[in-house]
Amino acid sequence: MQIVKHKDISVHSGHDNSTVDEYYMDNKDIDVCVVHVNGRTPKEGKLVNSEYKCVCYVLSGDGEICGQKVAQGDAFNILAGDEYWFNGVFSVVMCGTPAFNPAQNKNIKEN
Repeated sequence: MQIVKHKDISVHSGHDNSTVDEYYMDNKDIDVCVVHVNGRTPKEGKLVNSEYKCVCYVLSGDGEICGQKVAQGDAFNILAGDEYWFNGVFSVVMCGTPAFNPAQNKNIKEN
């Protein structure tokens, strides 16, 4: 078992209008983070994960994922290969597998 205390998280910029609280664990099979969205993320285009798939829970606020409205208490999933974007002011817990690797997360610019 491993416990990551809130004081030990790594906070970094996400794509454009978001920040991410990363709970890094010594496990390559699964991970968890909290994404704080404050506007369209990414500003242009969509995001896609080549390997990572996750279940997401809206912790607070409301907004959209790919034009679908979400609010506090809602859940959704993002599968590997799904193109997606966020818009609104909300925080979402993302728990996925395999552990997130930024190298497999791409911003796809639309023409």
